[in-house]
Amino acid sequence: METNDEMLPPEMLEKMTKRVVQEPDIVINDQQLSAAQAMAVRVAVSSFPANLVMNGGLGDDEHGKAMVKLYTMRCNEIMEFISPEKK
Repeated sequence: METNDEMLPPEMLEKMTKRVVQEPDIVINDQQLSAAQAMAVRVAVSSFPANLVMNGGLGDDEHGKAMVKLYTMRCNEIMEFISPEKK
């Protein structure tokens, strides 16, 4: 069986091993989340819009379509704050 080192192109492997993700500081109701909890929030927020679309959204009516658009916009705004990749 091939290992990841053999399956990934060398330049991609080098880029991935150099990247160290520092999770964002997230405080909810005066409670500081752990790095693992912050990671869970980051992953949930980043994947929620895709899950909405893959699971049929929130209906085909105008309200459902508007809600998907607005949820996606809000998630993108949040990701601008918590994304470990700074622009």
